[in-house]
Order: sequence, then structure tokens, then C-alpha cells
Amino acid sequence: MKNLILMGSVAATLLLTGCGSSDTESAKEYSEPKVEEVVSDVTQEVETELVKLTTASRSVSFMVNKEGKSLYTFDSDTLGVSNCEGGCKDAWPIFEASVTENLDFSLISSTTQSAYKAHALYFFAGDSVVGDTKGDNVNKVWHLVYPSSDFTTTEDAKITTAVMNQNILTSAKGATLYTFDNDASGVSNCNDECISVWPAYNAQVDTSTLPLGITADALSTITRNDGSKQLALNGKALYTFVNDTSVGNINGDWVKGVWHVVELSATQTKAADVIVQNPVEEPIVTEPTTPVINASVVFGNNGATDYTITTSSNSDVASVGANDPTLNLTVGKRYIFSVTNFASHPLHLNDASGTVLLGMGSQADTFESDSAVNFIDDGAGSITFTLTQELANQLSVYRCQFHGGMTGSITIL
Repeated sequence: MKNLILMGSVAATLLLTGCGSSDTESAKEYSEPKVEEVVSDVTQEVETELVKLTTASRSVSFMVNKEGKSLYTFDSDTLGVSNCEGGCKDAWPIFEASVTENLDFSLISSTTQSAYKAHALYFFAGDSVVGDTKGDNVNKVWHLVYPSSDFTTTEDAKITTAVMNQNILTSAKGATLYTFDNDASGVSNCNDECISVWPAYNAQVDTSTLPLGITADALSTITRNDGSKQLALNGKALYTFVNDTSVGNINGDWVKGVWHVVELSATQTKAADVIVQNPVEEPIVTEPTTPVINASVVFGNNGATDYTITTSSNSDVASVGANDPTLNLTVGKRYIFSVTNFASHPLHLNDASGTVLLGMGSQADTFESDSAVNFIDDGAGSITFTLTQELANQLSVYRCQFHGGMTGSITIL
């Protein structure tokens, strides 16, 4: 079994790098702390038997625009590039900011979309009021932005006064684990000097007692270019950081804009402060509003047998943990249905005869062009729609496009 011990000390003058990647250099020439000469036991992972992954929590605040509306990043984007196109942009409008001297902010090439450390920024259409964070962890690919500690407020972006309790993944010895944006699925691109600063984490993991939010099939072992092994989560290689010299240190998050902690969950523990402005006698300008989302439901799956409700913002619509439950919908309400494994189990909403009325994918279904339904397929596993009376008159069941056993009834209240 490979001993992951940092041999010797790292030169104090060595600067933390993005491991040879040039993708982020255009965003900012980052000034990074020097590597500590002390090698901590935290990063000396010598695993000779099954170990249990652990978690740690921290209180953090996230980035919002000047009005206090939450901002998000998209895992499917690459550095400096937005891959949210078509219907996706209806559900996730882009964030546009004024030109700023803050080098952490830039524009996505040939667009007006702002980026933080080369990560494109978005709003979520389902966030109907200031302070909403309904877009966080949607399909496990959309996330609030917890900026690095050196973040500087700009004219258009700031840190909210709201507080989240973020649960992150740590090693068996309690070292914070990180992922690297420049890695590909199943491949580590951190080598040579990079790996001396960001040691590869490898362990034989006890999958019988995994932290909440991780399943055994999400863990894998990859082979590095030198033949050594490295643990990966959802295909992303895991690393420790040499400047995390004690349990609880989280000094590597957002380094060079490409290193990130592994978030398992986040819960808001404090709402944003409300600032009451003195009224002024000016004409009231009514801005167009985004339709309010009345309920959101996330569908997981038990193989190809059942849909399982993993998240439901309204228990009257669907119960969390239920397999293929009846969905209780109300005319006039607007819903978001998301499927975690949407590529294998795309969701369709059908009438009693099996005709698809709304569905995930490129097909043009019966009600998708109805302006009153205002249907949105974001292309990333979420569909949004308003239940009109005409749609309700025909809606009967939901089912997986590919697996007929994954089906449940729909009741109109």
C-alpha cells in the first residue's frame, strides 16, 4: 500500500502554483503565500488499513450582487468559458457587472458575463427574493460562491451578511481535501512541483460508514502518471495542502482560483441583515419580475427501478425518501423538477395515454411552446413550468423516458 509521506521540507521560497496551467493567468497574477517549511502529521497519510473519511464544518458567507441577490457557479463550465446555453440561461441568468479594477473579476470572452477568478457567475431564476439560496447544490453542479479571504467588495459584488454552515470533506486524519479545476475526470494534471505542494490523497476507504452526501459508487481510485494511486470522488482527484499544518486548517480554498474544498452540504444559519432605507418621494418604477417558484423537487433513483425523492421544498407536493410517490400539484403554481442522474433517467410528464406533455430533452412536447406554461429545460437536469388548467386537465403520470418501471401518478389538487 502506498505511503503518502511528504519527504523532507519544501523550500520556503517556493510559491504556490496552479500547476503549470495558463488558463487562470489571464484572470489575475495571484500573490500566494509561501509554502511552510514544517511538514505536518496532517498531510502524512500512511494508510495500512481501511480508514473512515471524515467531515468538518465552517461558518462562511457567500457572494451576492449589490442588491443582495445570490450568485452561483456551474461545475460544467471551464475556466473562462460558460457552458450554460439555450434554456439553461433562462433558468440561470448571467451576472453582468461594471468594469472594475479588481483583478479577481473579469469578463467571459466575447460576452458581458462577469467571472470571479475565471469562474462565470449566474443568478438563479428560482430565487424570487433577496436572500434566497434555492439554486445552491441544484443537481450537485450549481453552487454559491464562498470567496477567498482576500476578497474585496466592488461596486456590483459584495459578501452577504447571511451565514452558512458548510460541511466539507476531510481525510481520515482530519486534513481538508481539495479538488483541482485543471484535472479531467479520472485524470490528475497536478505533477512535478505541483504535487509537492498539493500531495495526492490515497486511502483504502471503509465504504460502510461514509459521510452523509457520499455514496460508495462515487469513490474510485485513479492511476497517476508515475504509477501511484490517488483517491477520487465523482472522478475528481483528491488532494491535501501542505500549508494546512493543523486539523481544521482550510488555507487552500480558491488558491489561484483553481483549488477548492469539497462541499457535502450547506445550511443557512443566519439570514442577511435587512437595511431599511428612508423613503424618498420619487416615482415608483416597476421592474419585470421572475415568476415565483412555488415548489422544487429533486428526483434520485434506485437503479432503473424507481425514482426516489431526495429533496422537496414542499412536503405536500412530494415526500422525501419516497419511491415513485404520487405528486400533488396545484393549478396556477410554478414548479422545478430536477433529476440527479438525468442523462440516464430523463423525466417525462405524460397524459393517461402516454403522450408526453412536458419532458427533458430536445423533443418538442405538447405544452412546451405554451407561453402560459412558460416551460424551461436548462439542459442540466431541471425543468421548470407553470401548471395551467389546460395542462392539468391532461396531466396524469410522470415516468422515465427509458425505464417504464420508474413511474408515478400525478394528482391535481
